[in-house]
This record gives sequence, C-alpha cells and structure tokens, in this order.
Amino acid sequence: MPLRKNITLYEGNIETIALVVTTEDDGLAQDLTFATVEVYLKPNKDTDDGDASVVLLSTETGEVVKTTPLDGEATITFPSDLSAGTLWWRVDVIINNRRKTAVYGSLYVENI
Repeated sequence: MPLRKNITLYEGNIETIALVVTTEDDGLAQDLTFATVEVYLKPNKDTDDGDASVVLLSTETGEVVKTTPLDGEATITFPSDLSAGTLWWRVDVIINNRRKTAVYGSLYVENI
C-alpha cells in the first residue's frame, strides 16, 4: 500500500526533500537502480495526469535524483514557481514497465 505523506513547501523557494521508497509486500527498501521515479504535482487528486495543469518531475528530467538507489533513497527538488495553496502530489516508481505508486498526499505551498 502506498504511503500517505502530506508535505509543506514555501512559495518562492526551491525546496528539496529526501524520500525513501519501500516495497509494498515487506516494507524493505525498494531497489531503484533500474527504476524511473516520477512525481506528479496536481491541482487535486482527481486531475488527470495528462492535464496541462500537472507538473511532472522525474529522474528522466533531473528533478528527482536517486541518491542511494540500492537503499531506495532519492531526493526531489520542487520548482520555486509553485503558487501558494493546496496541491496533490504522487510519487510513482516504474520498473520493467510496471508503475507502482509509492507515496501520495497533500502538498501545501505556504506564502511566508
């Protein structure tokens, strides 16, 4: 089962968070060596992934970096141009063309 994690970022800041991906069945670290990790930032959970309002961060485009792949560790760098308000975020891990959601939740962008 994916982990629900709500996070708070600050408007205008480039924010980076660390993430540890675990497997569903035993909770051990997921080996990310050959994985693509994608992070979706959406207006709400029901917004289609392909909608123009969705921001996609990925290991393919460099915003997600596998720091210690064997231990399931990665960092996500969020863009500084996110507007204040509540968004929805989701982390998917793709291995052998199989997509699994690892983390999801509310993403609060605060204006400070």
